[in-house]
Amino acid sequence: SGVLEPGKQYRWNMQAYNSAGWSELSSILYFQTAPTPLQKPSAPVSLGEAVDNTALSWTTGGNAEWFGQNSIYYHGGDATQSGAISHNQETWIQTTISGPGNLSFYWKVSSEAGYDYLEFYIDGVREDRISGNGDWHQKSYSVTSGSHTLRWRYTKDGSVDRGSDSGWVDKVEFAKEEVKQPVTP
Repeated sequence: SGVLEPGKQYRWNMQAYNSAGWSELSSILYFQTAPTPLQKPSAPVSLGEAVDNTALSWTTGGNAEWFGQNSIYYHGGDATQSGAISHNQETWIQTTISGPGNLSFYWKVSSEAGYDYLEFYIDGVREDRISGNGDWHQKSYSVTSGSHTLRWRYTKDGSVDRGSDSGWVDKVEFAKEEVKQPVTP
């Protein structure tokens, strides 16, 4: 009797006994419990809620959609996570802002270091990328006047799975700057 521990491998073999005596030991049998106990599913988290910015309109695409989840986050009890993809695939989330202003966000990745990346783009130009395993990092950018597309993209190369093979984005903030009009005498 007892409670099985999450994520632990167990093994056993059997031996029977009757009036003729003991049988041979059976082959060793193995099983492993799930890494964490199953939990009751929570209500879906919208992309805007997950990044703590419902003022912006969020879209997702690629080979799988990003989603809001509440297991791994930096702020507010939830964050967005990249969709599950295979080799040579991508998944992205994006929004559009109107500058000028200051943008900041937190991100992290769990991937094959140097091969699978979480990347950040402004208007199709890659500004930064991270790979491997690490904790949350804040990024900040000064955004010029006009409309700008922000995209976070997780990509995998042609082989090898490492870590969770996921990227996360949280606490996206955009503070629009007021453009001062010149005063004419």
